[in-house]
Amino acid sequence: EGEVQALRVEVRDGLARVTRTDEPPALRLSAALATRALLGPVKPGQLVMLEGDARILDAWCPLPLWLGRQDHV
Repeated sequence: EGEVQALRVEVRDGLARVTRTDEPPALRLSAALATRALLGPVKPGQLVMLEGDARILDAWCPLPLWLGRQDHV
């Protein structure tokens, strides 16, 4: 069995950061389900039960795969 890793995803002072942590996760997902939950096409709460701190994911996800430029007029 592979090594279990927990990632902390946070936004502080307008900057997003992802770091490894030994703390228990607010949400435990397989790599495939985490990818689908974070990148869509549906909100994470439609895939898994979100509780506690993990409920914020419905406000942030799905994350955009790219950010388009605004038209210059």
